Amino acid sequence: MDVVAFHKTPAIKAKLRELGVITAMIPPGCTSLSQPLDTAINKPAKGMRSEATEEYVAD
Repeated sequence: MDVVAFHKTPAIKAKLRELGVITAMIPPGCTSLSQPLDTAINKPAKGMRSEATEEYVAD
């Protein structure tokens, strides 16, 4: 998980422990190294989808 604040709340940590999930925090600035699909595929695809939606709504 990245280190965004809501990933580290006591409620989230407790639920993950309850489910038997072992977590590891990804340091800031390392997403491209540890989650290449997020930066190489998902982010560009989301951008294209957003642009297409904006064009559709504008027409």
